[in-house]
Amino acid sequence: MECVSDCDLECTGTKDCYLGCDEDCVATCAGSGDCSMNVGEGSTVKCMGSGDCMIACSGDCDVDCKGSGDCVVHCFNGDECSAEACEKSAMRCEDGTVVCGGACLIAQ
Repeated sequence: MECVSDCDLECTGTKDCYLGCDEDCVATCAGSGDCSMNVGEGSTVKCMGSGDCMIACSGDCDVDCKGSGDCVVHCFNGDECSAEACEKSAMRCEDGTVVCGGACLIAQ
């Protein structure tokens, strides 16, 4: 699912999902499938399901990782990433990626 701006995107159920928006959207992953999200400035991301969330944010984004899956947040354009409400261990990787519940991936 994709939109341009000021929209709500939601992924529920058991299938993997892709959610994308240019700016100012709310993207929610609340199912058991994995979610890949590409969001822009002013967006809110909610990872509330049991699947893993892979998040790419090009701007200032609010990320809430309360689900039981791992949550990986990568920001572009030099913006600072964070994973708010991470109920597991969170770490910042060398490339600036924030991981909630998982490990940093090391490029070979």
